[in-house]
Amino acid sequence: MALSSLSLQQRYLFDTLGFVVLRGVLSTEEVDLVNKGINKYSTTQFFEREGALRNSPLGSSGRRDCGSFLTWSREDGGDVLRSLLCHPTLYPVLNQLCGEGHRLDHKPVLFRQPNGCEGFDLHGGAVRKDGVYDFPISYHCQAGHMVCNLINVAVQFTSSPRGAGGFVVVPGSHKSNFPYPSCPEELQTMADTYGYQPECNPGDVVLFAEACLHGAAVRMAPEERRVALIRFAPATCAFARGYLDQHSQFYEFLTEAQKAVVAPPYHEAYDRVKPRTVNGVLTSEAAVAQGRRHDKKEFDKGVFKGEYF
Repeated sequence: MALSSLSLQQRYLFDTLGFVVLRGVLSTEEVDLVNKGINKYSTTQFFEREGALRNSPLGSSGRRDCGSFLTWSREDGGDVLRSLLCHPTLYPVLNQLCGEGHRLDHKPVLFRQPNGCEGFDLHGGAVRKDGVYDFPISYHCQAGHMVCNLINVAVQFTSSPRGAGGFVVVPGSHKSNFPYPSCPEELQTMADTYGYQPECNPGDVVLFAEACLHGAAVRMAPEERRVALIRFAPATCAFARGYLDQHSQFYEFLTEAQKAVVAPPYHEAYDRVKPRTVNGVLTSEAAVAQGRRHDKKEFDKGVFKGEYF
C-alpha cells in the first residue's frame, strides 16, 4: 500500500477542530478477526474499572480495559492489532502530525463499553486547571507544520452512531488559552452543549490531539463499543513511561519496524531508527534515516566513555 498523508481538507479540519476521522483504515475482515479475539478474551483479559477507578460517575458499570492484546495470536487478531503501531495508512499521517520518527507513548489499551457503561469525564485541554500551559500535551502549528506533543489514535471495532454514546470532543479546544471548568456540573453542561460525537463505523480511526478537551458519553446502544486506543508523540517527547519496558508483554511479537516506533525518546540526529520504506511502500524492516558522524562518535568515546552524550 503506497503511503499518503492528510489531504489539505483533513489538515484544515485537524488544525481547526483538533481531530479528524479516517474512514475504512481496517477492512471488514480485519475488524471481524479482532472482534473474534475480543469475544474470546472478554472475561479473562478485560478488567472492569470499579469504585474510585471509574472514569465517570455516570453509567451503570465501569469500562472494561485490556492491556495485553498486542500479544494475541494471529488467529485472534494479534497481527492486525500490532500493525496499528506502524500502519501504512497511519504512519505517514502521524509523521505529519508528530514529525519524522514519531514514537509510541503509553502502552496501548483496548476497551469495551457495553450498553449502559460509563463514559469518561471531559479531560485534556491545552491549559491545566491551575492556568499553566500544558506543554507535554500541547499542539501548535508553525509555518504550515503541525506538531502534536501527544496524539490519540482511536481505532473503532464497532459502530458509534450519533447519540449512541462514545467519544465526545469540544472542537477547537486544543487552541484554548484558558483553563476548562473544574466544577463537574459545568463540565457536564459543556459536554452536553458543546461536545461533538463523530459518527464512526467499524474500521474507522479517530485521530485527536490530547490538548483537545475530550471524553466519552455513556453507551446508549445494544451493541457494545470496542476501541483500541494508541497514543503517539514526537521523537523527542515523552508523557508516559511504560514503553521503556521492552522485555515484557508485546515487544517480542513486533517486527523491526514496529520496534522502531517503540524506541525511547531521542533526536533523529543521534542514529534514530525508523521504519523503512521502499519505493514509497512501508516495509517490516527498520533503518537509520540520519546517522551521527563516525568521527564525532569516536571523539565522544574518549570524552564521555560512550558513542553518545
